[in-house]
Amino acid sequence: CRGAIARRAILSSAIDSLAFRPREVDRTRLNADTFRSTPSDSTQMDNFPPTDSTRHADRLPAMVGFVLLAGLLVPDAAAQMVQGAYAGNDPTLPVIDVYYYVGPIPVGKTEDVTSAEVSVDFIEVPSGVAITASVAEGNSTSVSEAFFSETITIDSDTNFVQIVNGLRNPAGFAANPDGRSLDIAVHQLDNVKRFAAHPDSFEVIVYHGSTDAPGVDVTLRGGAQLASGIMYGDRSPSYITLNAGEPFTVDVTRTSDAALLGSYVGLIPSGYAGRAGFLALRGFVDTTANPGGSDFVVTVVPSSGSAFDLMPESTTGLADDEPGELGGRLIQELYPNPATGTVNFRLGVAAENVEAQVYDILGRRLGLADSRPRYTAGSSRDGLIDVSALAPGVYLLKVVSTRGFDTRQFVVGR
Repeated sequence: CRGAIARRAILSSAIDSLAFRPREVDRTRLNADTFRSTPSDSTQMDNFPPTDSTRHADRLPAMVGFVLLAGLLVPDAAAQMVQGAYAGNDPTLPVIDVYYYVGPIPVGKTEDVTSAEVSVDFIEVPSGVAITASVAEGNSTSVSEAFFSETITIDSDTNFVQIVNGLRNPAGFAANPDGRSLDIAVHQLDNVKRFAAHPDSFEVIVYHGSTDAPGVDVTLRGGAQLASGIMYGDRSPSYITLNAGEPFTVDVTRTSDAALLGSYVGLIPSGYAGRAGFLALRGFVDTTANPGGSDFVVTVVPSSGSAFDLMPESTTGLADDEPGELGGRLIQELYPNPATGTVNFRLGVAAENVEAQVYDILGRRLGLADSRPRYTAGSSRDGLIDVSALAPGVYLLKVVSTRGFDTRQFVVGR
């Protein structure tokens, strides 16, 4: 009896401390800041980026309280790790707030979560506890403003990711080609890994989060198939190993006829060696049928650290035998590679309003540019960019013009 009274007193104190009150959430943008995680094996910390163990120490006090409260409700429950994400394609919901409940008890709120942003880091939660997430527009003041809620009870001892996705009003957008529901929902990825088997590798699965994309195959160019026939809301069944620090290209093709939807280039930073994560297919394949939507893209989401978009390889759509042209790629040549002082490029087509930009492997534009109003068939199609100030590493040259755009990798050496 005394134990029950003590437990009720602790529970009452926990509820009081976890009552809703506005708080700032460190808004971890893709291409910007880092996610925070809570690894169960402290020896793995040697594989993290240096700031990972200290950054955002106060980021989720309400969720820490959630763990304590859930432990009181189910004191003998097994525990697992969970990560939450928002990968929505709806242009009317660029920012959301998420309210969390354990049963009827409010335990926290994350505010101003942007599209494709991880809103809750991997945290430890017990099995057998009902977790409710209620979604409202950004800058909401109460859970009563939520337009969607879903409750999930985790019954097994597993790590998982919960992804909020979908459209608030699907009638205003293109239907899913495979007949999948496009309503706001939580897509759960079960049995996910947080660490790779080898300390020099990065292991990934693929999550299909593009509402208007058909079933797709995802292939590592020159290597393994990452996913086969996955549809919206699905994940690939098995992890594939990538080598951290090595550039790679991913080809996304339609399963029904092998038509190419896009090719994307990137590199897993060496700071994420020993980690696992997932590739998220996001955005719209056809933005004309989905007004205001963003383009289809592949995003790398590590279990810890900055998520980032892979760069589209090319959208010139030119045939190799197009009359008067030198080839199907907008960037016909890129040299020297590796480069030390300057990198030169030559266009394979005549194009107007050409702009060349250099990006790092995380997709951040570095401000190095070569811009000319016109490259014509009768004039030089050569350009050059000074890269002498760049640190040694892998970079991307992206050329945009009236004929489309093209992206090529190059290496800066010393």
